[in-house]
Amino acid sequence: MGAAEGAGAGRGDSLALTRAATVLALVLSLSACSEDAKDDISELRASGSPLYWLGEEFDGLPLTHADERLIVYGTCEPESDTGCAPPLQLQHWPLARRHPSKFTYTPGTPAACTRGTVGGRTVAAFATTGGLEVYFGRTIVVVFSDWPRSVRAVKALRPIDGTSPIPKPPAEVERALARCELGLRQSSETGG
Repeated sequence: MGAAEGAGAGRGDSLALTRAATVLALVLSLSACSEDAKDDISELRASGSPLYWLGEEFDGLPLTHADERLIVYGTCEPESDTGCAPPLQLQHWPLARRHPSKFTYTPGTPAACTRGTVGGRTVAAFATTGGLEVYFGRTIVVVFSDWPRSVRAVKALRPIDGTSPIPKPPAEVERALARCELGLRQSSETGG
């Protein structure tokens, strides 16, 4: 083997080790932040922001991360250097940033979608997002998980402050979702 080949292999090994170390650090930070996440919940409660959560544990998954945009339950162990997604994520968005009329395949071509209610809550799934959108007033919570857990999560979502009533979405959301196929509903498989 020539010197150039040996040097190239070293860089490749170094890159692989760097990627592995980065993934390991991410996994360790997510698994170690459970106590920090509980502390963050106290701060989020005091913020007055319209946030929704599932408690300190949901479906056997502990709360592992909490901030104003993202609440995470559980951790994952990547099987390669590509990483992995935690088993349950709740993303919070203002309606102005994630309005249902904004989802398109290309400009002027709306993305396919299905709408309905789960646990009395207005929901939609768009072909372009991969999550289940839940509309609470002018706040959208996007649930990312497998379908049965997502439906259970939608039913269990509650205000983080523990006291706020759950608002209905504004009429503009209902109008925007009218183009979506009616079909999302709780099923007997998911306990509904």
